[in-house]
Amino acid sequence: MVHEGEEESTHTGPVELPELVAEVLGRQGFFTSDAEEAWAAIAETCGRLVDAEVDDAVATRRARQREEAARRVKAYDLRARVAVSVGADPRRRTLNFREALRQVAMYDPPADLRPLDTVVDVKATLAALENFIAEIAAAESECGVLTADIPVLGDAEAAAVVRVFDHMLATFLCERHKRAHGYTAEDHRAQPLREGGHVPLYYANVRSQSVHRRKVLSMAGLRNLVRRGPQIYRDLQAELFVGRPSAYGAGKGLDLMRDVTGNTVDLDTCVLRPSCPVQLRAINARNKHLRKAEHASARAFSASDEAKEIAVAAATHLLEQFCVDFKLDGDAAKARKVATEEIELPIPIASHNADRGVHPLWHYINCGVDSFHVNVPNLFDVNGALLKAPFRCAEVYLRVHYMSEDDDDLAARLDTFYEDAVADSCFNRKWKALEEYAGMLGRLGSITDVLQRTQKEHQEVFLNIVDGDDDAALAEEKAAMWRLVEGRLGREVATGQLRAITYDDVAAWVEDPAAVL
Repeated sequence: MVHEGEEESTHTGPVELPELVAEVLGRQGFFTSDAEEAWAAIAETCGRLVDAEVDDAVATRRARQREEAARRVKAYDLRARVAVSVGADPRRRTLNFREALRQVAMYDPPADLRPLDTVVDVKATLAALENFIAEIAAAESECGVLTADIPVLGDAEAAAVVRVFDHMLATFLCERHKRAHGYTAEDHRAQPLREGGHVPLYYANVRSQSVHRRKVLSMAGLRNLVRRGPQIYRDLQAELFVGRPSAYGAGKGLDLMRDVTGNTVDLDTCVLRPSCPVQLRAINARNKHLRKAEHASARAFSASDEAKEIAVAAATHLLEQFCVDFKLDGDAAKARKVATEEIELPIPIASHNADRGVHPLWHYINCGVDSFHVNVPNLFDVNGALLKAPFRCAEVYLRVHYMSEDDDDLAARLDTFYEDAVADSCFNRKWKALEEYAGMLGRLGSITDVLQRTQKEHQEVFLNIVDGDDDAALAEEKAAMWRLVEGRLGREVATGQLRAITYDDVAAWVEDPAAVL
């Protein structure tokens, strides 16, 4: 179909971009894995057409259209990803020009992306999240068992956190992040993810999904946990956090979590990982010191009696502690599969998620992973993954915006946020990634750090301060630093709170550059 004001291209005269698209895709078999070559040819030919001399107004308009298409094809490096999404019949030799440009333009940043401070009150939401995460931590006992009811965020605060995630997801759809994380045409065709709705399954080691898509699904799952996390946690708690998926009914526990997040939290603990080179080197170093035989490979270590002895010893301690924490003995411990007397030798082999939680201790071998697992969770990880992770993710996203000095600084910080803070893996690792990133932000954004970086960036200011009378020089240095940092923010190390830097902070740091502020 040709829209009003447009012409259907033919084989007479100069080759138009629509016809070129259809022709090249036709040569490549259209929906084929070789579409990258097709788009390379399109970009190259567009470039040649742009260079052609044009005389009349119509030709000029068409050349500008070609130039715009060529610019987008080259600038966004579409490769094979767009070719499969162009809506054309492979038997046709023409393609509507407007549709071709619309498909290429899908890599443009969202036009309706608003500044974050127009979506939520950044400072108030940040303070509410920090207090809420601290409230959850205060409810944890030394072993991770909650000693009080699960804290629940108020409706208004929860709605604000959801809006933060909406903004986070919209920002990730900008061209900068699409390119960095391998956005594909398949991602573009995916159904929108609604808050509270189903999130498709994803796995970090599956190549059929792009990294960009897995990170989108990760953020969508975290957004759903804002309101669904406590319910899922209570379901797991009622079954004593058993890792066997079949222990939970439809729409409960792990089944519900898989539906609304696309992934789950691990409810077992890895006590030994022979496939980890670091662990193998540590074991061999110890054996060498003790004049014992070293293991030639990970496989040899995994099959050794030593590996089994280490796994059984570690598992026994964790199983006994779990029984104490949850007051389980006799038949109750056996029913939960945590009785130490039921540890089997040889250790049972598991190769699928459905095999989890069936034995007190098992050996997991699959897809290059070789590890021993005990049938009890790390409750701090479970608490973090289900109850803290969504709020920590929103918190660090807000902090990144709050701490950024300008657009370039924000863009650079968001690059690291999406790369390091948003993990496309199980929720245990998501939580750990968020904690590590938050720790890094805390160190980088401290008041001392801000003052040190300011001094480094404006060395010429401080080098010009004459070293004369000590008091006068200090006063001049304080005044110079205060002029540079007045109105800026930093995190107070003692309280962890983000606040405005004061003159007293500047004075304390100038007098003692080693001060921790």
